[in-house]
Amino acid sequence: MFVIQDSLHAAESPAGRTVFYPEESDRVLANPFMGFAVDAKYDESAQPFRLAHVNLTWRELEPEKGRYAFDAIEEKFNFPLWRQRGVHLIVRVIMDYPRDYAHMDIPDWLYREIGGDGTWYDNEYGKGFSPNYDNSLLIRNHERMISALGRRYNDDPLIAFIQLGSLGHWGEWHTWDKRKATSRFRNGTFPTGTPSTMSGRSRTSIC
Repeated sequence: MFVIQDSLHAAESPAGRTVFYPEESDRVLANPFMGFAVDAKYDESAQPFRLAHVNLTWRELEPEKGRYAFDAIEEKFNFPLWRQRGVHLIVRVIMDYPRDYAHMDIPDWLYREIGGDGTWYDNEYGKGFSPNYDNSLLIRNHERMISALGRRYNDDPLIAFIQLGSLGHWGEWHTWDKRKATSRFRNGTFPTGTPSTMSGRSRTSIC
């Protein structure tokens, strides 16, 4: 166990081991890979942090089928800055982020490919398009896209985690249709094996 503290004092335990007791402190501890995380788009925080969220839409990640806008994504979310500062990133791909205007967070090419299969909604928390997560074409394309993320970031120490967002509003696994509790999407849309699942290192993995 690692303890970060201003100062420590030691005492001999009955078993002859040296035991350290951390002194009480009001400092905010910026522990790696846990705790407070900021939005990676902004360099603003009133307290220390070691993690930043990269919440990107599939629409901005793959504007053309098979062509990924990694350079634009990394610029938008300040990858060079966080790399320099030793801040690690949590990446989540989102297909439906409710906003105050009608919009779509999947690419136009995917919308056409699935034949518009989904629901345009307008309710108390926002507007947007919720795709049919059971659509087989959407599932196959999603698996391909996640594999591309693995190939790009499998060996990049900047990336802490790739989150299983994707499904539902804000990538939080719930949609406008509260009656639907199950989906084939979660059972068949995330590839297995290295490097596509980024499982080659303990702290860089789809989780």
